[in-house]
Amino acid sequence: MRIPFVLRSIALLTSVLALLAVPAHAGTITWQNSAGGSFNSSANWSPAQVPGPGDTAVINLAGTYSVSIDADTHVSAIQLGGSSGTQTLTLSGHMLTVDSSFTVGTNGVFNMASGTLAGTFTVTTTGAGQFNWLNGTITGTLSIPAGSAMNFGNGGNGQTISGGTINNAGTIDILTGARTISLNNGAAINNSGTLDNESTGGNSGGISIDSTSAFHMTGGTLSGGQRLVFEGSNSSAINWDAGT
Repeated sequence: MRIPFVLRSIALLTSVLALLAVPAHAGTITWQNSAGGSFNSSANWSPAQVPGPGDTAVINLAGTYSVSIDADTHVSAIQLGGSSGTQTLTLSGHMLTVDSSFTVGTNGVFNMASGTLAGTFTVTTTGAGQFNWLNGTITGTLSIPAGSAMNFGNGGNGQTISGGTINNAGTIDILTGARTISLNNGAAINNSGTLDNESTGGNSGGISIDSTSAFHMTGGTLSGGQRLVFEGSNSSAINWDAGT
């Protein structure tokens, strides 16, 4: 009878297939090019592979340089900011999906110039670190904890939250030059922190809300040197439950 041998062979084959099903990498991938370059080039990372789903992309090499996201990208987390210089990460015209956290340290700058930001993650900034939404579309869920900040600003009307959500317990700064921010397809801004409007754009800063979307003030403060204009229809939701 060769049944025991056959069973052992099947068990071994099952084990090999299980190992092959494990993703090729799921760890910390660290930037190593002090001249900057493309996020999507494996030569710029250590180990030499482009960060993917399950990975944490770390850009903390000291120095002043820029990194561009040149293709649709999906990672677990991003850590941006080194001990000196300025490390700038820019998203233009592509989709960036983040699954857990996006941390910008004191020397880091993230600029969303265009494209799409997706996923469900926490935005944490420390010191002078900047998370700048200049243009483009947010379809994911972003949470800003107390002590962290996100900047809205540019000068055009290209900022849209489409089906996404921003939960703010920290600070949202609507910067000089920002215009109307559009909420559509079930989007929401839930504010329990500080929403500071310093825009001097044509509408002095505005939030346009379609009939499926909502702005919720659950606490915190609306502040700034300019008026904040809310635009919508009879079906748009502007809920002020608490705050000043």
